[in-house]
Amino acid sequence: MPTLIVALPMPDETGDELRFLVQGGALAGPAGERAPQLGRASADRLPAGDQVVAVVPARMLSWHKVSLPKIKRSRWRQALDGLLEERLLDDAAQLHFALEPGAAGGQPVWVAVCSKPWLSAELDRLQQAGRPADRIVPELQPPDPGAPAVLAAMGQPERAWLASMNNEGVQILPLGAAALALSSPDASDLPPEAVTEPAVAAMAEQLLGRPASLRTAAQTLALAEQSRWDLAQFDLAGTGRFRWLQQFGQWAAQAFTAPAWRPARWGLIGLLLTQLIGLNVWALRERALLQDKQADINSLLTRTFPKVQLVVDAPLQMEREAAAVSRASGNTSPADLEAMLTALAQAGATPAPSSLSFAPNQLTLAGFELPAADSQKIVAQLGLLGYRSQIEGNRWVIRHGTSQSGGQP
Repeated sequence: MPTLIVALPMPDETGDELRFLVQGGALAGPAGERAPQLGRASADRLPAGDQVVAVVPARMLSWHKVSLPKIKRSRWRQALDGLLEERLLDDAAQLHFALEPGAAGGQPVWVAVCSKPWLSAELDRLQQAGRPADRIVPELQPPDPGAPAVLAAMGQPERAWLASMNNEGVQILPLGAAALALSSPDASDLPPEAVTEPAVAAMAEQLLGRPASLRTAAQTLALAEQSRWDLAQFDLAGTGRFRWLQQFGQWAAQAFTAPAWRPARWGLIGLLLTQLIGLNVWALRERALLQDKQADINSLLTRTFPKVQLVVDAPLQMEREAAAVSRASGNTSPADLEAMLTALAQAGATPAPSSLSFAPNQLTLAGFELPAADSQKIVAQLGLLGYRSQIEGNRWVIRHGTSQSGGQP
């Protein structure tokens, strides 16, 4: 996945072009990775990237070490105003603050500070150009605990500067002022490691009196992109609010397009096809079992009652035929009037209706009222005996529960 790294410009830089670096991507070079592409372009002509990283120039940041109070994270921003009030030249409302990764209350932490209006304007420019920043990182940062201090010479001969990264943060001086500082008695304490951009290598080595390792502008941007810092905090936290979703989208896009993921894609397709075939086989088997059970029920009906030639609803037809046989032999069925009246008596109902009507499997009583508590108790008891009942005012309809001939009350 290509990553677009954009160096945000200093406020005094002229022109609309931005320095950028594109690294990674699908086009492989001799080493198996795409060669980094360094260039300049206006914001609306920046190349596309699956991730956009904005790099804040080292000269736009100041670094401060503070001890965070043990309070809620939501109050850290307000606490920083008080902690840094004596150290800042500008109004805190015009400044953007960012804490080092892993910051915790009750511990000393680094705080990066820069101009909020300037940073917001540059991020808006990327947003409007369709290249919103996923991360905001510093160009230079204090070394991690235990890491050595470093000197870095950067810029152009007509505008060169020297940065010192040590346990006191990041200090930046123009090379001319740095020459005066290096001539002081403390010059013997200079860090052993020094790097320089090619354009100012001769000036830096002459100033330091020793060789310095070369580091190109592209390498500086690439190292900044690897930083653990993310300056998108507090007021700018929304910049990375949906970063997890963006990262998932990037991963998904790579999984569906990258050649390296082809075996995984074929494996996933095979798994899905296997599951689909398995579900269809299982559904066919369940359908066959259901049809076999239905055929057994139909066969039981026709064997028991040979005169039934057409089977529509085997349970209902079997109930009706059984009731007919019972009546023919002088016995009563649960759907008969006598059986229903007996069930009412067993349920504890002793109504005195003004009218009574009976149809096959339906007894209707009217002209009486029961207390609500008694009605609920009787309905529940009738349900245990296999009857469905419904009371509406002074009208009571009772049907045998397993038969549908009378309709649902």
